[in-house]
Amino acid sequence: MPFLENIRTLFEKKFILHPMEDNGIWFFFLEESDPSAKNFPKCRLWLKTRHALMIKLDGMFPPPDYFTEQGGKRTRCDYLLFIEEEDAAYFLFIELKSGNFKKSQIEHKFVGSNCFVDYCNSILLGFNGFSLITDVTEKRFVVISLSSGRKRASGRTNIHNGSNTEPAKAHYIQVERKQNIYLTQDLNIKQLIGENRP
Repeated sequence: MPFLENIRTLFEKKFILHPMEDNGIWFFFLEESDPSAKNFPKCRLWLKTRHALMIKLDGMFPPPDYFTEQGGKRTRCDYLLFIEEEDAAYFLFIELKSGNFKKSQIEHKFVGSNCFVDYCNSILLGFNGFSLITDVTEKRFVVISLSSGRKRASGRTNIHNGSNTEPAKAHYIQVERKQNIYLTQDLNIKQLIGENRP
């Protein structure tokens, strides 16, 4: 498949994560890399297809020190997930948060990651003559955070309509705090992409 094949030519193999399989269903594990996030559960993200790749952006690549840190220019979200389906391809920008956070900081991470994708697209277009961004590729921005224990805000974990197509319009999903860090929180890909396309 051209979309994923071209992405494979861009990154070193050690940076590419492939989906795992359980009884014919494909999934990725999402984990908070911050060692202070003791109660953040391991999240298992179930996919509709095996045609997917994931890059762990935060912590895997050293931040480029030729950019200033002002405004979050060196920041990136935790994961970048590429999914290819029969009639569409998706970039999923995923940020995991275990504590308090400001939405502006999250937005900066998503903007930085989105710029990184634009840069990758420029490299592929220049060297391979292939563009990742076409009329069938869509972007989704998602924050997965720990529930505060209070009553959940309406709609924050429900299936949505896929309007989270910009860094400032991220969809927020809450997961339960676990006393046993080995318990897994299951997520469905529809929670991230949305039930319907905008």
